[in-house]
Amino acid sequence: MTRGGAGRRLALAAVLGASVLLDAWGLGWGLAGDYSWAPDELLPSAVRSGLDQRFSGGWHEKYGPFHYAVLAAAYEPALLARRFGLIHVDGPDRDRILAVIGRLVSLLMATGTVWLVARLGRELGDEWAGILGAAFFAFSAPFVYYAKIANLDAPYLFWWALSFLFCVRLLDRHRLGDYVLFAASAAAAVATKDQAYGLYVLTVPAVVAALHARRRAEGDRRLLTTLTDPRLLIAGGVGLVVLIVLDNVVFNPEGFLAHLRVIAGPASHPFRMFNNDLPGHLALMR
Repeated sequence: MTRGGAGRRLALAAVLGASVLLDAWGLGWGLAGDYSWAPDELLPSAVRSGLDQRFSGGWHEKYGPFHYAVLAAAYEPALLARRFGLIHVDGPDRDRILAVIGRLVSLLMATGTVWLVARLGRELGDEWAGILGAAFFAFSAPFVYYAKIANLDAPYLFWWALSFLFCVRLLDRHRLGDYVLFAASAAAAVATKDQAYGLYVLTVPAVVAALHARRRAEGDRRLLTTLTDPRLLIAGGVGLVVLIVLDNVVFNPEGFLAHLRVIAGPASHPFRMFNNDLPGHLALMR
């Protein structure tokens, strides 16, 4: 290990450690059983409701079932300990413990995102820049807030950062594995919070354009062969399958459609600042 390498590892460890301490500070803020001061936080009652219906039978919420299922899995050790009499809590006290566990999931995923930012700098050829970027990101006020509550922002940001890492790799190497992992992690980001799809609207054509440039450099200038490249087709298929599975479309089609109606209707219309038409989009652009 070189002296420079040891210094970079120490600096990254310091950033990650400080980030964890800052995010963990006030982790129990605003929790009173199955109630929270944090708007839009996923609470134990909502997770239990979905789990009771196996996230099927028409079950739906403003968000998809994926992170509800992640939280249900995270709750399970505490619930097992309660069943075996290792802990004796019920009612609001039980819900407070579960809510804290949900927040710990956000903290862990937020810490993973900070590490991924540093890793991206290393992937792009400047490890120190990645560590500095991770520090700026970790200590930004919105990130510190969302890292300590059970909203979907920290989880979907983790999946997006992971997909971004694979995107950077595929643009450099164009290996099938990076295409597949990019598509799968992007699907996880969208399944966690639907609005994440906006992060990929221009990313996908950029990937196609980069692959076409690579194929042209290799002597094949035909756009059709790029569009039918196995790397794109396999990655697209994997991404679609992962999204269908994580959104539980096959076993809960009516719930999935109801969820789409909610997010396209009452969950978004009151917050729309511009009309969804050409004049509205031009006004937003201006």
